[in-house]
Amino acid sequence: MALARELDPGTTPKIPCPFQNLPFDIHYQIAVYLEYADILKLSATNHFLHNHLNVQTLIPKHQRNQYLYKTERYGYRYGHRGFGGRWPCYECGRILEKNCFGDRMRRYEKSWFRKSLMMRRCWDCAVREKWYGHLQPTKKGGEVFYLCWRCGELWNEMEEERCRKVDVWIKVDDVHGEKDPGRKCKVTVCNGQM
Repeated sequence: MALARELDPGTTPKIPCPFQNLPFDIHYQIAVYLEYADILKLSATNHFLHNHLNVQTLIPKHQRNQYLYKTERYGYRYGHRGFGGRWPCYECGRILEKNCFGDRMRRYEKSWFRKSLMMRRCWDCAVREKWYGHLQPTKKGGEVFYLCWRCGELWNEMEEERCRKVDVWIKVDDVHGEKDPGRKCKVTVCNGQM
């Protein structure tokens, strides 16, 4: 009976492996000497190393992008080149479906030149970095959106026209020195006021 209790994985205490007991400085020095793919494999071995070895902070961005480029350009997975029909974002490093990219970023699928391929950003990163102009038409999945730089939101065509009219109104008021404090821009949706 005692032997069965010792073999039961639910009752035995988890003993950390000796590698986990090493200080973070030694983990960092080991990570510096490894390639990006090897660090990913090491961090995927268990929860402790996954939480402890943060690949995004340990490895420089250019080394991560180099790994993503080589894998996308030359690697094959599930019969597809690269990541099995998925694309990497070269800003955040996430591997996403094609519908997570704007139409402008999808054209980099056909380009295998390193510089233009590394300009690909997912929808979230492209909006955050303002790759799309203020109130300029931007397509995603064939639908037109307009990015407002003031609030960071995407709007459809009808909402964009209201914002554009208010932009003209603000310029006229700035010239004349009059500003109606009661009038609000479309930015009021995100609690912004002109």
